[in-house]
Amino acid sequence: MKSSPIPFQSTLKVKGGFLLWFLRLPPSHLSTFLAYLQEHVTDLNLSILDYLSSQVYGVWSGAFNESKRLWIDTPKFMVHDVLKSLRIHK
Repeated sequence: MKSSPIPFQSTLKVKGGFLLWFLRLPPSHLSTFLAYLQEHVTDLNLSILDYLSSQVYGVWSGAFNESKRLWIDTPKFMVHDVLKSLRIHK
């Protein structure tokens, strides 16, 4: 991937023998990509989202503590600070 990067956004996650690949693939590339996978992969599960009729939400980077390498999941952060910012809770 580093020597020949794909021309669209993707996220690759590998754990053991399992590979999860999120691709923001244009419809015009789907057929070629699936034909390539069929030749090279013996076990494939495929899920497709129609991004023209769906919405993608990114995760706010402030929700991740870089120094601890953990997601912030305290009630203060998840509930109280949100309500306070909306002026619903003091």
